[in-house]
This record gives sequence, C-alpha cells and structure tokens, in this order.
Amino acid sequence: MKRESELGPHNASQARYAIGIDRGQTNIRIGLVRNDGKILKLVSKESPVLSMEDLTGAGEHMIPLIQQFVALPEVSYVKLDGIAVAIAGVINREGVIVDSKHPKDPLWKGYDLRGLFLDKLEIDLPIIVENDSKAATWGEYLFGAGRGFDHMICITVGTGIGGGLILNRKMFHGSDGYAGLLGFISVDRFGKRCPCGMLGCLNDYASGTDIRKNARLLLEKGEPSLLHEFVGDSYDDITSEIVFMAARKGDELSCQVVWEAADAIGLAVAGLVHSLNPDLVVIGGGIAEQGVFFLDRIRQTMLENSIDCYSNIPIKQTTLGDFAGTIGAAALFWGENEV
Repeated sequence: MKRESELGPHNASQARYAIGIDRGQTNIRIGLVRNDGKILKLVSKESPVLSMEDLTGAGEHMIPLIQQFVALPEVSYVKLDGIAVAIAGVINREGVIVDSKHPKDPLWKGYDLRGLFLDKLEIDLPIIVENDSKAATWGEYLFGAGRGFDHMICITVGTGIGGGLILNRKMFHGSDGYAGLLGFISVDRFGKRCPCGMLGCLNDYASGTDIRKNARLLLEKGEPSLLHEFVGDSYDDITSEIVFMAARKGDELSCQVVWEAADAIGLAVAGLVHSLNPDLVVIGGGIAEQGVFFLDRIRQTMLENSIDCYSNIPIKQTTLGDFAGTIGAAALFWGENEV
C-alpha cells in the first residue's frame, strides 16, 4: 500500500549528513549525502578488481581514499553521522564478511572489514559495513522507486545477483544479517551446479556475467547468431549489453539467453511474492537498464507462476541507477530508524 512519504523537502534546520561508500567490482564511489537523498559531493575512482580472496587488500585500498574524502573542505565543514561502506559479500550485523569464497573454502574464517576501518581510519565516527545490494535496496526504498511504500522486494542484477527486503518499512536483516541473498534462490533443482555448490542458483541464469557466459557457450557449440557480426570469433568481447543488442534485433540465440534470464528472475519473483506479499518489486543493477524489454518478460513469467491475487503487484525499474548504493549506504544511519 502506498503512503505519503514522511521524508519531505530538504529543511536546512533538520539536515543531517553521512558518507556513503559503494565499493563495486572495479570502482569505488564515495559520496557526502544529505538526509533528503541528495549527494552533495561525489568522488568516483577506478579500483583494483574486487577479489574475495584478498579482502584485506580491498579494505586497505579504501582507507586513504576515505581519509582524503573526509578532509575535503566541502566535507569537513559538516557534522557527520558516520561512514557506511557497501560491498559485496555475506555480511553479518557486526560488519564481518562471513562467506565470500566460491567454491566453498573450509579454511575461510571470515573477514572483519568494519574492524579494519575502525582500527586504521583514525576517525572518530560510527562505521557501518553492509552488503552492497541491501544498501542499494534501502536507497531505492527511501528515495527511489520504492518511496512511499511499506513493503518492497529489490533484486539487483549486475555482475552477480543480490537483493534486499523491506518489510513494514524496515530493512529485513534476518537472524544474523544475511537476509536478501536472492541470487542463491534455486530456480531449477536439476539445473547448473553453481560455484557455491548448489543447483540451479538464480546467479547462474540471470546475472550479467552469466548472460555473457551462456551466449558464449552456445556460440562455441557452433550455433548461428548475429553475435558473430558484432564480435567475429573474439568471444571474449561478448558482453551482456551486446547480447541484449542482438536480442532486440531478433537474434534467436541471444533471445534464448535473455529470455532464460528473465524467466529465471520471474520464477524467483513468483516465489518471493507468495512468501512476502509486497507492495512492489524493484529490479536494479546494470541489466535493469534494459527497461521494459526485459521487465515485461519477468512480469509475464511471474504472473504465469503466481496465483491471481498477486497479479496487481508492479515490477519497476530502479530510479537511482549507479548511485543507489552510495545513497542507501549513507541512509543506513538515519532512515532505517526514522521512516
């Protein structure tokens, strides 16, 4: 049910500020965010590829960037509520990345990223470390496509698949903080073996990485495709964007891959709406930029696999785009307890 948002226009006397950091696969965005969702200062830098085998390196690399940002004149003059870092991984409520290595590694003991920041940053501010998709979900809920609703599911589809759950106007964290790992929903119990060890994970059917990989596998089998005109025999040059481009032109192979991805997401959404009865479902990440071409197929599959009472649940594209994680991370300091 939509409601009137309680986060009205910016009021200078009530302004609060936090730093939101979105550590992506190959870049980092650091923003000074006001509690109306506006980014007042943003620095974006390319970063070494995020390797879950070297989270220490990833954390250490962020420290000087954060220190430099906090020292900027535009940032240093405001009172900050804290610093929040959004990063991939299974993260508990204490900011410890407890599971990130796939295939499973019995020696993995977790990595206390929040502890590293508290120890090395030498900044007297509260620090939050949260899963990047959950942070993006919170940003979209407060300031984007989910604004004004009480219950929302968000699925982020990019290099991998993540998500977040908003229930009764709160982020749902679950018992330990792991809720929202939507990429590990099984959409085919007889399907592909995921690197995590499970069968038929959504990740392996619908992520940008696997759209690219699945198209390449079909090409390597000798299947005809318009993709040959785009990349020739250089299959390494295939991207999910190119696959979508060919699909829009009616290429059979590309359509097969794209619709398989959309159907997998639609099946996952059907299960989620039956379980949670949300006001809406929001699809984010790079793949969501394909718009109705992709979202309409997701909705069609969801409807075909749902009972009639869920037929009015809308599926929307995110509105904050690449900045959802930065805004949502900062907003963890105030919005979650105040909306």
